[in-house]
Amino acid sequence: FCCCFVFMMAFSAELTPNQTTANFISCKGSKLSFFHSNLCSARNKEDQLCVLLQEFSFQFDIVMLTETWYQNELEVLQMNHYKTYFLNRESKRGGGVLIYVKNTLCCEILPCFSFISDDLEVLSLKCEQQVFSVMYRPPNGNMEGFFLQLERFLDFINVGQYALFLGGDFNIDMLRPSSAQCSFSSILESSGCVNVIASPTRITSSSSTLIDLFITNTDTRNTSGGVINAQLSDHLPLYMFTMHTTPNKENNIEDLPTFQNVNPTTLEQFRSLVNTTDWDEIYNLGNPDDAYNTFLTIFTRIYNIAFKYQPIRPKSSRQKPWITRECLKMIRKKNRLYGKFLKTRGLDDLRSFKTFRNRLTKLLRKLKDNYLLCLFNRHLMSRPDQTWKTINKLLNRSAQLNNVTEIKVGESTLREKALADSFNNYFVNLVQGTQNSDASSYLGTPNENSAFLGPTDEHEVYHMFNTIRNSKCTDIDNIQIKPVKYVLDILTPIITHIFNISISSGIFPKKMQIAKVIVIFKGGDINDHSNYRPISILPVFSKCLEKIIHRRMTSFCDRFSLITSSQYGFRKGRSTELALLNQKEFILKSFEQKLLTLGVFVDFSKAFDRINHTTLISKLQFYGFRGLTLKLLTSYLEFRKQSVFINNYSSDFQALKTGVPQGSILGPLLFNIYINDIVTISPNTTFVIYADDTTLLFSANNVDTLAETTNNTLEHLHKWSEANSLLINTSKTKAVIFKPHNKLVNIDLHLKLGLSSIEVVPNVKTLGVMFNENMSWDSHIQIVIKKISSVVGILNKFRSSLPVRIKLLIYNSLFMSHLNYCHLVWGTSTTTNLDKLTILQKKAIRAIINVPQSTHTKPLLKSLNVLSLNKLYEYTLLIRYIASIKQRTPDISNISELTINIRPYNVRHEEVWRIPFSRTTYGTQMLKHRLPFLLNHLIENNVIIEHLTSHSLKLIFL
Repeated sequence: FCCCFVFMMAFSAELTPNQTTANFISCKGSKLSFFHSNLCSARNKEDQLCVLLQEFSFQFDIVMLTETWYQNELEVLQMNHYKTYFLNRESKRGGGVLIYVKNTLCCEILPCFSFISDDLEVLSLKCEQQVFSVMYRPPNGNMEGFFLQLERFLDFINVGQYALFLGGDFNIDMLRPSSAQCSFSSILESSGCVNVIASPTRITSSSSTLIDLFITNTDTRNTSGGVINAQLSDHLPLYMFTMHTTPNKENNIEDLPTFQNVNPTTLEQFRSLVNTTDWDEIYNLGNPDDAYNTFLTIFTRIYNIAFKYQPIRPKSSRQKPWITRECLKMIRKKNRLYGKFLKTRGLDDLRSFKTFRNRLTKLLRKLKDNYLLCLFNRHLMSRPDQTWKTINKLLNRSAQLNNVTEIKVGESTLREKALADSFNNYFVNLVQGTQNSDASSYLGTPNENSAFLGPTDEHEVYHMFNTIRNSKCTDIDNIQIKPVKYVLDILTPIITHIFNISISSGIFPKKMQIAKVIVIFKGGDINDHSNYRPISILPVFSKCLEKIIHRRMTSFCDRFSLITSSQYGFRKGRSTELALLNQKEFILKSFEQKLLTLGVFVDFSKAFDRINHTTLISKLQFYGFRGLTLKLLTSYLEFRKQSVFINNYSSDFQALKTGVPQGSILGPLLFNIYINDIVTISPNTTFVIYADDTTLLFSANNVDTLAETTNNTLEHLHKWSEANSLLINTSKTKAVIFKPHNKLVNIDLHLKLGLSSIEVVPNVKTLGVMFNENMSWDSHIQIVIKKISSVVGILNKFRSSLPVRIKLLIYNSLFMSHLNYCHLVWGTSTTTNLDKLTILQKKAIRAIINVPQSTHTKPLLKSLNVLSLNKLYEYTLLIRYIASIKQRTPDISNISELTINIRPYNVRHEEVWRIPFSRTTYGTQMLKHRLPFLLNHLIENNVIIEHLTSHSLKLIFL
């Protein structure tokens, strides 16, 4: 009985939301508030949970949920003003744990104590010297296994001297003595922990158990907790308040982020100011820096007058707007009826509660359906971007605020400006490139022709500005693109003058070279700078000038075919699909010729950041960019600076001595020019390059020859990368020996790159597609199935509440995007694989129309103008072929090696295009077999291919 007594000493109470609020207010000083509920499927309780949390007049700091039953990231509910951490079961139904943490708290996941197993599901976060943890013990799990994991966790807490706040469903009844209850109590007591919940948390008409707990090792005199009288599931929600010191930082008015309100009224005011401003001074300036600096000073002064800074205050809008005041009254009545049942445990009270609950549930569902119908009808009548904004909010796809507020470096905690400076130092000093004179030895004969950058005109400037995508992002001068476009007709002559003196003098204005950098957390340890991605935002006006220069440089490169045909990245008419098709065709052709193929998939480490400026300038000169053009490009690289912005704080400016800006217009083209000569290292190697993703393909009759050829090329690649100041990440560089599934090969390859070995693997993911050693697409299709299954779940979730056209939008963007991506590469997979995708497509279509699962889908597909998956490959191939004919980019024709069928004698059914003989089934997957077969079939049916459009072609396949 002593074990049980430890728990009964804890403070506990059964309160309504209003009483819980009063209890919270009565706690003086700094406090942390916790909420826990076992929802038994959060997917069905999201609305009820949000409504309950809004019943309190304060926001809980930590909200813990168990048995969420979520199966993928897309389903997880995102709540305003909270960061979301979760673990879902991947294989079995049920389970899942989740923690919402207020944005003002900075937490990191403890990987060793965040996992899902058969005995325990746990998610743990560290916040300075505090640990917030949620646990769920499956009732069928091994009890001893759970106790071992719990003891290991509590040992970690005690050794680290952390303050522990643990909530969860432990499925051990603490009201009735048992061996499990006694062992559990003993473990907690010996670790200095105590439970603060004493009332039953799961009550039926015939039983009451205490299995949901809040456990802490802090002083219980400053802690209170209890049960909340509200029905979300068959478990009652819990609360806990503690007076423990918290790093929670309240936002004062000066701490709030600010924004400049761009709306129709302020835009008109801005236009009026721009129109009445005297800009003549700028026309008298011949130096690009002077002209642009003067222009920018005048422009920003007007801009800041029109768009005044205002603090961004957190919105307190209701999360579920369809829930009216009358509904809230009914929800409170439902909770009162439930509270009455909890006291009496009478069957009549239980029936009354269930009858009222069911009536309320039906009403809320109807109100939600009506709200969504009206909402989307209104948005579809206005703007598509508003429609998608609403869809993303509905699907929890809105960008979550995961802004870093502090990190620990050694014993120091960096915040505010010190934090921004630390990130800028890291990004700038991460790469220090050195120039190597050997780089020029790979270039060969220089281009005798020289590029000339002609002046621009007002028409081109106006057009180029309008091709810049609208965005609310602000540059280093806090300028958005939308206001610039609004007054573009007035400013175009002035901007054209600045651009022309820049081009004619070979000087790129220095203030156009300053980047604003924001950091995005990628995952992992929040204190590790390498787990953050820098995103550069360049000045609005520099983007237009870069577009004009890029247009001229690209035209020159295309005219003299300067960029290798192996490069598919950042080039018009080329794509990842085309790159992978070439790779696939090479491998299958080798199979047909009974050759082995080896692919080496090279991973360059931060290639864009390592570009040596001196080497790049010498290469530009080699390819024909000389004189004023070279001077302008040198100026573009010479004075680049950046500042990191985190929340309201910015770092000091730092100069960039290497690399090209990745967020720029010119950066990708300059990168392509920089690595263009990589293909010269081995004339017998086939290269497939997409930006810095580089694949080397080799073929031979046997493994030994393959290994020798590959190692020779890798040696040259290593020397080339060193000469060009680039670093190859050998741990991420992989090799695959491609061979038919029925061909046995004794693989004993030793591939070397410098001093490192290259690992030979059976599968490799390249450009988003999984390539297998036997050219089987099983692994890739399993990945696609996992992605689109979650979309089917979303469509089923909203099958009765969203209009068909909205569900069709979701289907096309989230479902079909995965099927369309590089479909020509993997779409020749087995019927068994494709049937798995077809089943999911049918489920999605039935959910869109909202019909039973037994309904035949062929007429449904036709009514929605949606192609069946088994027609997608042929349709896509013809679309690509027709586009290549009309745009005169014969890539598809070249890959398929289309040849007119010429016979010395007449036949009854002449085929226009020759279909080559295929020795194996692998050969029938090749484009040179598929495309002529398909074209001949259309010609036989009197279809004039050149006259087809995407619409008319779809009608043929529907």
